[in-house]
Amino acid sequence: MFKFGRVWPKVKGMKILDKTLFLTTIIAPCVHVDTQKFCFEKIACYLQPYYLKLRCFKNTRSISDHMKQILLDPDLCDSTKIAKLLHENGYLSDGLQIDSREIEISYDNWSLDDILNAVLPDGQSFSSFSLIGHIAHLNLKEPLLPFKNIIESQTSNQWFYGIKHFASRIFLKTLLVSPFSDVLLDKVPKCTTVVNKMDIIEDEFRNLRFEHLSGVMEYVARVRENGCTYELDFSQVFWNPRLGTEHQRLVNCFQRGDCVFDMFAGVGPFVIPAAKKRCRVYANDLNPKCIRWLQKNCRMNKVKIEMYNEDGSEFLKAYCSHELAKLCRENFPGKCHFIMNLPATAVTFLPHFIGLMDNSEIRSVKHFPHVYVHCYTFSKDENSSADAQKQVQEAFKEWEITNIALHCVRNVSPRKFMYCVSFQISWNILLNEKILKL
Repeated sequence: MFKFGRVWPKVKGMKILDKTLFLTTIIAPCVHVDTQKFCFEKIACYLQPYYLKLRCFKNTRSISDHMKQILLDPDLCDSTKIAKLLHENGYLSDGLQIDSREIEISYDNWSLDDILNAVLPDGQSFSSFSLIGHIAHLNLKEPLLPFKNIIESQTSNQWFYGIKHFASRIFLKTLLVSPFSDVLLDKVPKCTTVVNKMDIIEDEFRNLRFEHLSGVMEYVARVRENGCTYELDFSQVFWNPRLGTEHQRLVNCFQRGDCVFDMFAGVGPFVIPAAKKRCRVYANDLNPKCIRWLQKNCRMNKVKIEMYNEDGSEFLKAYCSHELAKLCRENFPGKCHFIMNLPATAVTFLPHFIGLMDNSEIRSVKHFPHVYVHCYTFSKDENSSADAQKQVQEAFKEWEITNIALHCVRNVSPRKFMYCVSFQISWNILLNEKILKL
């Protein structure tokens, strides 16, 4: 690929996007092929590794009815190398011409990575972003903050809320200018809004605090994940597109007819696919806005789920215990799964399982269904896997947890890992009995 960084040193450190500074010209080798004398497809196949590959750029062009041109990368080859290659394959003759051509390259011809690598100072890089529907969500670190948005916030916040339904994307992009946000709007398909995360998730509802950088101030997004469709307001509820694989992995553990309790269900990334598998599903979330979006998502995906708007511990004690008792009396043949995807604090809810079913009405029951807990947690420990297991074990105090299955979900930061700790919880623990004949 033609090297971007050496062409425009004048854009290095740019904090206001000026597309005209990306305009340049290069001298590219090219081959003219007479299609009446040669099979163009065969020659193109030989030369394909040397093509000049740019965004929005045609590297093969028709010059006339029987003449085609192939443009090549000057960083990969020159006229001498191409002539030798074609000669070795018996293609050099009057019907094949090798020369060079002046090519104009503009901002539109370069990818997102090309442009950001050229703009950012040496040693700094922009690793990635999340895309939630039309919303690009950045998490810029301190050295990159000067490149986000230099427009004063007081000139935009209140005024934008008044015009957000009337202002066009182009107008907003003109006013809010930054290399990051405008390049994303230009280069990422369907992206019309760019926001930047401001701090860690501290809100009791797991809401992200972010600042608007560019594009329309519209935070209601539609996303597809694992065959399901979700709508959500990104400013009101939590959604992490990087957890799609984990959602699918855990749902794959459920069988048709199993019973699933999600203590922190959000807008439904676990429970909706579980309901599609014909599981019995009970979903809870403390955030009432999550429940409203979950209701809409259930209608869109044509599934039925029982929903609750409670604190996780209250949901567990008041509702889950009642449903578990019913399952015991029904001789329920399936498995019961508790999902606890609140990694910052989920382990603090585990002690509520001790004595959860301390109820005389089921002590005479002969069949107790298998109950599994899937608890998510973070670890910054040097031995993170052992620490994740230790967190769960310590939550149950003197009760020993066995058959623990650990799954590392992702690396949140260089020294912070997210784990799913899955285990079968004993009915001795649920009934708070040291000895129980099952």
